[in-house]
This record gives sequence, structure tokens and C-alpha cells, in this order.
Amino acid sequence: MNGDSDTRFGDDAVSGEEVVQELLNRPCLAAIAQPETGGDLLLHFGGWQPYEDPPNPRVLTSERGKWSLMLCCPWRLDGPRAPICDWRSVADSGKQSQQPYLVLEGLTIEAVELIKPGLDLRLHFARGFRLSALCDSVGSSDDCWYLLRPDDSSIAATRDFRLLYEPPAPSD
Repeated sequence: MNGDSDTRFGDDAVSGEEVVQELLNRPCLAAIAQPETGGDLLLHFGGWQPYEDPPNPRVLTSERGKWSLMLCCPWRLDGPRAPICDWRSVADSGKQSQQPYLVLEGLTIEAVELIKPGLDLRLHFARGFRLSALCDSVGSSDDCWYLLRPDDSSIAATRDFRLLYEPPAPSD
């Protein structure tokens, strides 16, 4: 793994910033959050493919988008005029029936920001919706967010402000 967020990594020698830009112009296929995950949010983009190894086994799904983004840190979803929900409201099983994050399904990402030095991630969706992940805050795992790519490689932003690359598993 590579611990330098400014270094290029992978066979195609792309930077972390370039990898997150792969989400541009892709529609959100599904948004999944369950109280059992403590407010983590899983977003799927691109076409569907089988899940080889889900990032959180408590999220019940057998397929994933070609790009799957797991937010394991505090996050907030803003609408065009006001905040809609955040990780705390999703973690509350009493509020779960509302599932306001589902508004993202079908919306296309129009801009992606990787904000340094904390590696916060901000996704701008169509119709004025914005999702912000706050990487420098306490969350449910060592990773703040994790992006699984179509080839099963991934990048993860860590709580110690590193961007790590994981290559795809070798084929048998």
C-alpha cells in the first residue's frame, strides 16, 4: 500500500485525486444505510456487478456498483436549500423509516472535491444536492471513506490523513 496522498499509484499510475474523479458524471444506483452500521453510508455507481468481499458485512447486499463508495466517518447530505440528513440520523433506528438519503438514487455526480489536508470528500450531485464526508472526525473504522473500483482495486482515506491504494487481488 502507498501512504502518500500526493504519490501516483497503481499500474495506470493515477493519483488519488484522479481516482475519485472517476465518479464524475456517474449516476447513483443505490444508497444504503442501516442503523446496524452506525450511520455508515454505502453508495453504488455505474452498472451492477457481484460483490466479492463487501466492505462491511453488516450491509446486506450481494451486488455492488462498478464504483462503490463506503463512508465510515461523519457525513452530511445537503439539499439545494437546507441540510437533509447526516450519519447520526441514519444511525437512529427510530428515524430510519424516513431514509432521506434515498434522494441520491438516480442523481448524477457533477463535481468531486478531495479536500486536503484532511482528505474530506465532497460530492456535488445534480439538482443541487451535496454530500460531504468529514475525514478528520471520529468514525466506525480506521478508514474514513473507501472507494472500490470496477477492477476490485480500491483507495481508502485514513484517519491519519493518508490515501492508501489496494491493488486488485491476483487472479487464480
